[in-house]
Amino acid sequence: MRFEIPAPVDRLELATGRREPWKKLIPEDPAGVTDITPIFIARDGRSYAYSYYRTIDSDLYVVETPK
Repeated sequence: MRFEIPAPVDRLELATGRREPWKKLIPEDPAGVTDITPIFIARDGRSYAYSYYRTIDSDLYVVETPK
């Protein structure tokens, strides 16, 4: 399963089933973020928390110029 980045969060009205976009969650530095899960939202909707997974595969090369 692929996760969407930024992670969309919808607001759902239980009585009617009406769904509307609420937020798109993404870390401040999204480089290498592959998954955002789980997402926890307070009952009042004023605060939330989430975890994310970051994978960065890279090589570092040092290049020196002749003096």
